[in-house]
Amino acid sequence: MIILISLVVAGKAQEGYGLAFASKNIAQEDRTSLDLTPEKPVQVKGSFSLSFDLSFQPFFRSYFGYVFRITDEKRQNIDLIYNVRTKAFYVVTGNSFPGITFSIGPDSLFHQWNTIRLDGNNEAHTLAVTVNGKQVGIARSPVISGSMLRICFGANYRKAFRTFDLPPMRLKDIRLFAGNRLQHHWPLDQTDGFTDKDLVTGQTAQVKNPVWMRPAFTTWHKADSFIVKGNAGIAMDAATGTIYITSNDSLYRYSCYTHQTVAQAQVPHISPQGLHAVFNPADKQLYQLMADSQQVAVCDTGRHTWDKALNPQNVTSYWHSNLFFPRMTAVFIS
Repeated sequence: MIILISLVVAGKAQEGYGLAFASKNIAQEDRTSLDLTPEKPVQVKGSFSLSFDLSFQPFFRSYFGYVFRITDEKRQNIDLIYNVRTKAFYVVTGNSFPGITFSIGPDSLFHQWNTIRLDGNNEAHTLAVTVNGKQVGIARSPVISGSMLRICFGANYRKAFRTFDLPPMRLKDIRLFAGNRLQHHWPLDQTDGFTDKDLVTGQTAQVKNPVWMRPAFTTWHKADSFIVKGNAGIAMDAATGTIYITSNDSLYRYSCYTHQTVAQAQVPHISPQGLHAVFNPADKQLYQLMADSQQVAVCDTGRHTWDKALNPQNVTSYWHSNLFFPRMTAVFIS
């Protein structure tokens, strides 16, 4: 039997479009950079706001790095950095820390879009950050004084402010406001290419090493193919993004994030036609079951076998039955 896997593991955070950043475990020259001002800086007067939607790609070992770096004509900079040790974001102005830091819970950070807004006031020299509609910090900083801004997300290839440390993140809908007026909007809604056009003025942002997210929702790509012996059962651990494929003599684990397949030999057994495989998130166990005859076998990964053999003569009549785990609540009345 040939198993063809062609999947996109997408949580709520990846719906529709956006730009994913190639970052960790690859060469510096292959990391993603988004430069909103490749030809000329944007001019702001009085106050400005930078807003964008952010999420992180799960299952990476390290998330340290620069989310963005803003520089002005006076060679001053404002950075947003993620600290993996404290699991928090820090705003840095120049070489100092003005005291603005915030955290986003893992479920929201990895599986939802989070709207982050930076508000800078050049006249009052204040800087404020709002996350998902809630202000998380405000500080006074003398660094904020320039009016010609260059804005870069991810890797920064400019000589004076070169950085290659960035978290494995995803972005969409970057907006820049002058006062309360929307000045630029880059949706990052592309399928290919190395640019994204501002919807307000047509200003072009430049992207190096882009990983556009929209094609993953419109085009199927074969991720892997291999042959298994006997009847295959397929289950998934959504928490780790692992697909399990059972067969007569092996157990296959396919990682949807690393795109690697690991095969583990097992004690031979016969897999009945129409069996169901399911991963139980409660006990982290892999099961095979036959709904008609109410047979259940549990995978013993340590001994590389199943705790019992399913009767191969019982072919199911429920080829497309649904599987679910009920949540039980105990109520005590005294």
